Amino acid sequence: MRILKFVTVGVIGVIINISLLYTLTEYAHLFYLSASTIAMETSIISNFIWNNIWTFKDPEKPYEKTLTERFISFQIISVCALTLYTILLYIFTCLKYILYLFKFIDNTYNSYLELPCKQLYHLERLIIRNYLYI
Repeated sequence: MRILKFVTVGVIGVIINISLLYTLTEYAHLFYLSASTIAMETSIISNFIWNNIWTFKDPEKPYEKTLTERFISFQIISVCALTLYTILLYIFTCLKYILYLFKFIDNTYNSYLELPCKQLYHLERLIIRNYLYI
């Protein structure tokens, strides 16, 4: 059941990210890399909140760390991904001339939708370990 919650939270994060990236770039006229950073950080915060109150909440097993400590750990991991994603977005958009939104959708498809169940299980274990114990 937890894996379904985790995937649901991830899908919500992707929807937030794509929607905000498009809106900020096309309607607010932000530079796509700035819009991408804002969109990604918003989805990271959303994922943290939903994972904290829904996916990993277990009244029988309280967290070993405070909310602030867990958030900082989550942010450190997420900022590494954000940095790599922003670099790749720049490379593919500016140097390869691929529209920013298509690259995001392609990365999302390859990252989230093609993963077999076994890899999702290992990813969940890794995130749980990092989320609760770092």
